[in-house]
Amino acid sequence: MLPKASHWGASRSIAAMAFNFLSSVGIVAANKQVFRAAFHFATSLTFWHYFVTALGLALLLQVRVFQAKHLDWRKCARLALGNISFVVFSNLSLQHNSVAFYQLMKHLSTPVVLFIEFYFYNQSFDTSLVRSLLIMVAGMVVAFATDFNLNALGTCFALISVVACACYAVWTGRLQKELDANPLQLQLYVAPMVAAMLIPFVLVADLFSKEPGRRVIDYAYTAENVRLLSYSGIAALCVNVSVFMVIGYTSSVTYCVLGIAKTSAIILTDFLFFGRPLQMMNLLGILIALAGVTYYSILKLQIASRKASTINANAMEKHDHISFESSPEKKQERSPVQVR
Repeated sequence: MLPKASHWGASRSIAAMAFNFLSSVGIVAANKQVFRAAFHFATSLTFWHYFVTALGLALLLQVRVFQAKHLDWRKCARLALGNISFVVFSNLSLQHNSVAFYQLMKHLSTPVVLFIEFYFYNQSFDTSLVRSLLIMVAGMVVAFATDFNLNALGTCFALISVVACACYAVWTGRLQKELDANPLQLQLYVAPMVAAMLIPFVLVADLFSKEPGRRVIDYAYTAENVRLLSYSGIAALCVNVSVFMVIGYTSSVTYCVLGIAKTSAIILTDFLFFGRPLQMMNLLGILIALAGVTYYSILKLQIASRKASTINANAMEKHDHISFESSPEKKQERSPVQVR
């Protein structure tokens, strides 16, 4: 039986992962509507997402949803740079590669996270957990290896995005522990930094362009389009906060596993309910990946149960020791002999 603290920790982790899953689905749907409204300014949209995240967190701070904490801005800036690198090179990878290759490389960040945690932070991993992660990655390879063409530039961008994604995930978890900051406190620092760092990219890509219709200020900001952009920004706030929650409450590895589970679930949902065509290899790969996710989840539950049993055993042993020390018989044994 899990102690109350373990129950709370497990419930909090599950809630964070569910929040991330739903908000990720929400932002995909919102962004599709934004792009259908002819808003083809990806860099400006990313800036808008982090601006809304910073603004939303400032509002949550004002209504005392959480308390601010003074953090080392230099360490937060490093995390913001990792975030920028991940976003920029992921977009470049998607631009210069097929969607299948982009998806495959995105999930190859999982073994890179393992390597960084093991080599640079001396983090050990259970062999069975590593095996389950390899099953997931193998499933992704089978699922997405049927439809992509390699090119040198696109592959280079993809590899850099893999490393950037892994570093960002690891640093997010490590920094929360190092600074003793909760996800909202850390994101309050990081989000405005990311937004500020994106301004030069917005100026070059979407403001100073001489091509007709390529300047973000020339876009038709109708009431409907502003509403769609607002929905996208709110969804981004939820995604950015939930990512920090998942990594902070679980681990960078579990965050990668959740990413694979989200991709698999979305593709299967499209196939089962919306008639998305899938080849047999795609379906087989998704099922292999989900088997790995299930295996990983079972192993994590078993590990948590063993830890809880150890904690309970230690608590009982300590309780028995205290009871023995305070028993009347023990006190009588320790009472001094009075000489008459």
